[in-house]
Amino acid sequence: MVKPVKKEIEVYVTFDNKEFLTEQAAIDYEKNLKTKFVLVRYEPDLNETGRLTKTGIIELVGTNGYEKEHAMDICYRKFGSQVAYVQGVAITSNWSVDKILTLSDYEALEGRIKMALIERWEMNTGIKN
Repeated sequence: MVKPVKKEIEVYVTFDNKEFLTEQAAIDYEKNLKTKFVLVRYEPDLNETGRLTKTGIIELVGTNGYEKEHAMDICYRKFGSQVAYVQGVAITSNWSVDKILTLSDYEALEGRIKMALIERWEMNTGIKN
């Protein structure tokens, strides 16, 4: 015979009202949403091609949709002007903000190309590493 049974379970609710059975799953979910990685190319070849020769990552936590602006600000401070000149005459980019990645996108890309961590920046604390 089938009968209804009332059960109580404890769930963890994230800031966007998603429910998880474990606290760690909820924390991991929120971290994935709040942490963005910005793919940056920099250091142009100023002797010949002007191509950007290095790739780096800027890790941003809690930027609330302004990832590109924060990344550009960091690049201006780290690398200077966005404009450089090949052999002093032909204009080229000194750096470029390419893509904004989630944690899972970053982890998938991490092993495929060589990247340096340029800076880690947390919105709420202003921590810069």
